[in-house]
Amino acid sequence: MKQDQRNSKDNEKYELLPPEGGWGYLIAVALTLTCNVTLIPMTCFGLIFGKFLASIGDETTGTTLANGIFNTCFNITGLAANSLLQRYSYRMVAFMGAGLFFLGSFATIFVTTLPQMIVSFGVIQGLGMGLLFPALFTALNSYFDRRLSLINSVAQAFMVAASMVFPYVGQHFMTTYGFRGTVGVISAMSLNAVLAAALLQPVEWHLKKKRISAEREDLLVNEEKLVLPKPRASIISIGDRALSVSTIDKLGKIKDEGNEGWWKALVKSMDLGMFKDPVYVNISVGLALGFTADVAFISIIPLVLINAGLSTDQTAFLMSLFFASDLAARILLSIVSALCNIKNRYVFLGGAFLLVIFRTAFVLRNDFYWKMVTVSAVGFLRCFIQTPLPLVISEQYANNFATAFSLYMVVCGVVSLIFGPLMSYVKAWTQSDVMVVHLLTLAYLTCVVSWSAELIYKKIRRSK
Repeated sequence: MKQDQRNSKDNEKYELLPPEGGWGYLIAVALTLTCNVTLIPMTCFGLIFGKFLASIGDETTGTTLANGIFNTCFNITGLAANSLLQRYSYRMVAFMGAGLFFLGSFATIFVTTLPQMIVSFGVIQGLGMGLLFPALFTALNSYFDRRLSLINSVAQAFMVAASMVFPYVGQHFMTTYGFRGTVGVISAMSLNAVLAAALLQPVEWHLKKKRISAEREDLLVNEEKLVLPKPRASIISIGDRALSVSTIDKLGKIKDEGNEGWWKALVKSMDLGMFKDPVYVNISVGLALGFTADVAFISIIPLVLINAGLSTDQTAFLMSLFFASDLAARILLSIVSALCNIKNRYVFLGGAFLLVIFRTAFVLRNDFYWKMVTVSAVGFLRCFIQTPLPLVISEQYANNFATAFSLYMVVCGVVSLIFGPLMSYVKAWTQSDVMVVHLLTLAYLTCVVSWSAELIYKKIRRSK
């Protein structure tokens, strides 16, 4: 009888599942740590680099060009990272990204001209970021399935909280260490990303074994006939940026696309025929305009405030208020989303429309209390741009999200590359920061008009 029990136990079959915790919590800590030492300092770009850029030319021109190149490199490299993750471990890709980011950050300490800064910050750090974050989010997706949304929300809450604090930290560093000392401290902080990469242990070391019931065994057998849904593709957002990472199977492993080179795999994975769909073009261009207008505005807010006559302490306070309003909006949006179902495209469209109004109001007057109210409103509305951004595409193109979002990243990179020089030209032509803000507001207005026209046209066609 004991022999029969042992044989029965040996014949039991198991499936391997993501740990949903354990070492996965350290992966979440690694992601949060990396964001806090790489992305968060960039929210005070104008506060830290403004005077230096002014001393070598024009702070608005330098800020817009450097950030435009950074966002372009970040988006384009994110696509290549998807293919690299099919050939190498996410830990190796993360080490590559962290190393490049630190190299660019360290080189920025010694820049003396705008072209040098564009290379060190815009190109090298942008490339590093484009490798680092897809690797981190691929690891996070590998360790979590049911709890993924919760873990990502908690991580984002910590990021926004850090964004509220860092303007004061950056101002303290500038007062204590000066410009190059502050950049040196930020560069040293970015080394923590290397530590975070070291925490990315292979998920195979931590997978949980679960006994397979007879019904579940039949389901797994049918999976080989593609009965089950396709492997999921991650939908991730990192505060003021969003990107897709590799398609992964139910165990969190990177889906193998073959042995071809990364460039061929990249081209193969991109269905350029989607650009024949006018709805997709309208959606992707509108999202890219909104994203670019948001990121560029954050980088120049400190410059606009300082040039309007506010002190650096007042500017730091208003930046903290901006991110506090963003956090409050995220909490509110989470509650509303739990209570009712609203299409994410309508959320984005409504946010863009209101931002046209409040961005315009922001530059109408320069007194402190007016700026405080309008900065709070703009920060609050920012949530309605960043949070639904990847979900807009997910709603419309659920069956081929990875391709749709990857192509959107290409569009976003192109738009960012165009807007950097365009903002610089507007500043040089008008000598006005206000006109640069109006240009970014025009980007939102373009999205509002084109999306509204499409939705009205569809409604008219349905009525007929």
